[in-house]
Amino acid sequence: EGIKWSKWFIGKGIFEETTEETIIEETAPTNILNENGTIVNRFAEEVDAKYELFPGVFANQGQREALDKITEFLDSSEPEFLLMGKGGTGKTTIIKKILDKLPKEKVIGIAPSHKAKKVLGKSINTDKKKYKTTTLASALAIKLNENTGTFEPDDYARKRGNIPIKRYKYIL
Repeated sequence: EGIKWSKWFIGKGIFEETTEETIIEETAPTNILNENGTIVNRFAEEVDAKYELFPGVFANQGQREALDKITEFLDSSEPEFLLMGKGGTGKTTIIKKILDKLPKEKVIGIAPSHKAKKVLGKSINTDKKKYKTTTLASALAIKLNENTGTFEPDDYARKRGNIPIKRYKYIL
């Protein structure tokens, strides 16, 4: 029967018992060319190019579902979409894939602090596209009143019509 091995499939999020024979099978390439020259995933049907995350690397089932749902959302009138998942499941990769389809002038990344803004900028910006990132307070044109500890409208910015969040269609 062979030696039993345990393997954690991060992308699928399932725990599966495998044998020595299946370990050897799993080390073979996942994506191969068929006789027609089409890229095929050994474990599924033909792979649609819209699911290519990196050259030759395709989204797993959960990532494909997320990409489909986000694409559906972008074509809908729904006001928001929440993408959730454990660390390492591909949320940032999926966001980058979706951002490739959107005009950078219509996308803004908003974070709660300056440090988080920098992390977000490093995550979403590429050599090809640089997206505007800002803090939530700046995006809303509000500022902290250090005397009271509350946020108040930034009257100067608002009088000039400088409320950044209003200029963007897609908020990340």
